[in-house]
Amino acid sequence: MSVHTAALWFSCFILYAFLGWVCETVYCSVLQKRFVERGFLRGPLCPIYGAGALAILWLLAPFVKNVVLIFALGAAVTSALEYATSFLMEKLFHMRWWDYSAHRFNIKGRVCLLNSTLFGLLCVVLTEGIHPLAAGLLAAVPPTALYCADSAVFAAFAADTVVSVVATVRLRDRLEKLIEAEEQLKLRFEAELAEKRERLEAEWTERKERFSEEMAERKERLDGELGERKEELRARLARLDRDGDGRVTLGELAKSSRERAAENRAALLALVREKAARLTAGERYLLRSFPSLRLSGRGGDAMARLRDALDHARKKKT
Repeated sequence: MSVHTAALWFSCFILYAFLGWVCETVYCSVLQKRFVERGFLRGPLCPIYGAGALAILWLLAPFVKNVVLIFALGAAVTSALEYATSFLMEKLFHMRWWDYSAHRFNIKGRVCLLNSTLFGLLCVVLTEGIHPLAAGLLAAVPPTALYCADSAVFAAFAADTVVSVVATVRLRDRLEKLIEAEEQLKLRFEAELAEKRERLEAEWTERKERFSEEMAERKERLDGELGERKEELRARLARLDRDGDGRVTLGELAKSSRERAAENRAALLALVREKAARLTAGERYLLRSFPSLRLSGRGGDAMARLRDALDHARKKKT
């Protein structure tokens, strides 16, 4: 492949990555009825669309005259690329970027029939309309201008990739630390509650034993008295055993548990808001761009709390 041919293909990659970003942004913004930023990079590019377009143009060139095959094979190729990208990004960053589990006919939440159908249609539009026009326009660009433009775009693209990867790693580490801190708070709360429960149960047992001993002593002293006094003492013992110190002790435990749970929730909220305040612009962008972003296998609740904290901070500013 010559330098000029490589430059033309790179220009196509950037063009289709930009058009993919436009499609993603418009589609998601219409669904959510507000402007939604999309993409891994900060710039208006979705590299997966650029890579998918080149794969379609290279692999399906022999079938370019058959629209049905372009649709079917295009849907298969792009879905395989989306699945592989989801899998590799999850393995690389230990984070799940999108999840189609709520859609019918999905494969492990990485791809779904709806998206595959849309990708198939885009492949037909690409091969039948967009690429012939784009190839003609790019071929008319003088080589020197093309090389200069490609060099500048490549530098910006590489810098954006580095910045986005750094932001992703920092967000992942921050989320892992948040989850660990939440788990520590939960364990400390449970330990304190268990300790208080044991202490109250011990106090209750001691009170009951002391009461029983007192009743036994009184019973011995009163054995010689009238029989009705015995019945009265039995009734009193039953009432105290049922309604006396035990009720107070359980009430204390319930009250203490509620108070400690409230303190734990407040501490957790303060922790999450502190973490949210330290997020960089790149980390905030990733959270906005990928609503389903979470750590692989865990972190969904923590991520939701982090997003709520960001919304709270934005509302305070406005």
